[in-house]
Amino acid sequence: MKTKQNKLGVCAVDINPCIIPLNPEILHSFPGCEHYSETEANNIIKTLEKLSTVCHQIIKAKEIDIIDNQQVVYLNPTKRTKSKAA
Repeated sequence: MKTKQNKLGVCAVDINPCIIPLNPEILHSFPGCEHYSETEANNIIKTLEKLSTVCHQIIKAKEIDIIDNQQVVYLNPTKRTKSKAA
């Protein structure tokens, strides 16, 4: 299966190969997260889901489709060359 890598060369499949949703049990497996209660863990997961949605929207908004026949259009024309053609 071919996956798309981001600019850092990391795929989601590298981090979570089985694509298992985050749950309190998995969260507790991370160092420093063992002490969270079930309610705190669920709140953290919901917050991370919201954050990931916002990040995904920002990344998608910055992706630009490149079209072969695009022409550069300047809204404020300025002199672009120092010398004129003969």
